[in-house]
Amino acid sequence: MTLLVRAHGGASCNGRNSMTLLVRAHGGASCNGRNSMTLLVRAHGGASCNGRNSMTLLVRAHGGASCNGRNSMTLLVRAHGGASCNGRNSMTLLVRAHGGASCNGRNSMTLLVRAHGGASCNGRNSMTLLVRAHGGASCNGRNSMTLLVRAHGGASCNGRNSMTLLVRAHGGASCNGRNSMTLLLCVNSITWNIIYSHVTSHTIITKHKQKGKHLSSVSTEDTNLPARIPTRQ
Repeated sequence: MTLLVRAHGGASCNGRNSMTLLVRAHGGASCNGRNSMTLLVRAHGGASCNGRNSMTLLVRAHGGASCNGRNSMTLLVRAHGGASCNGRNSMTLLVRAHGGASCNGRNSMTLLVRAHGGASCNGRNSMTLLVRAHGGASCNGRNSMTLLVRAHGGASCNGRNSMTLLVRAHGGASCNGRNSMTLLLCVNSITWNIIYSHVTSHTIITKHKQKGKHLSSVSTEDTNLPARIPTRQ
């Protein structure tokens, strides 16, 4: 089925048991996948869904979106910029976000919530998440996660069963080791850089103090004990 309600632009539906729907939307839409759906609600820009049992949805969004993965979904809600989901059983989601996002990994997710900058997730069973963050992030490791919360600067996670986490921090971070973690945490104008390696059972803690827009190194500690993260006073 192809249905247009107060919409401008063309629409096509070529998939079996599928639907293309435009409601007060501008721009074209196509649905070519079996048992799939392409839906635009008050959206600007094109959308396509070519994956089997998949969905492409734009709600008050600007920019194109595509979903080519099987059993997958691409969703834009009041977002600007393109998004694509090519992985099987995966999802790409933008909520009031600016910039592109892609998810190419199997059983994986790329999520941007009020974020600026691009994000990609290419690892299997992995996730890339940006919440009110600026700068790009990528997750390429299996069973891994890259997470930015109110952070500035890029982050990447390429290790297996690993995590890269930035919380209210400035500067880039990467985690490339297996079963490891890289954490940047800013508490009371002090940035803690904590790197844990399961292979060596060591935790490296570097403490920086914020002075205006600059960071000055205070101390570095190498210990085989688990890192104790300070709590906000």
